[in-house]
Amino acid sequence: VFTGVPSDQVFGGNYDLYVVARDGSNLRRLTSDDAVDYEAAWSPDGSRIAFTSFRNGMRNVWVMNADGSNPQRLTDANVGGGNPGSGGSAGDAAWSPDGSKLVYVVGGPQNSATLWIMNADGSGKRPLTTSAIGNAYDPAWSADGLHIAFRREVGSPAQISLAFVAATNGSW
Repeated sequence: VFTGVPSDQVFGGNYDLYVVARDGSNLRRLTSDDAVDYEAAWSPDGSRIAFTSFRNGMRNVWVMNADGSNPQRLTDANVGGGNPGSGGSAGDAAWSPDGSKLVYVVGGPQNSATLWIMNADGSGKRPLTTSAIGNAYDPAWSADGLHIAFRREVGSPAQISLAFVAATNGSW
């Protein structure tokens, strides 16, 4: 699955999600909403795709079936950022190895970015990191599902490093 722009809309076009066979055949467009859809990630069993979309005017985590059907918003970001687990923006989701959870980035006040985790159905949202450790981006699960690696940015200009937290409680 990848993000693309329809060939007739290359300049000023809308980003949507596509799939293609390994040999380049069978190109299919999965999304065609007017909003930008990007940051797609396959579930481990290949049945679902998590992605980031601006469909409700805010950046949120969505999931859909692998054929593009049944899109569902899992987070509820808003301008004030008052929804726990959604903030002012939410996206960049990654599936746990067993497909039961998603880790994702929540944007908050003063451009902070923290990691949150939720069940694959959107329930059970809880924070893994706080802004005190710096901003967290690009989460990725360890193969055993016990840890999450991420890009950590601290200060201005940003000092960038690779960091790890426990998937269970966010401890270092």
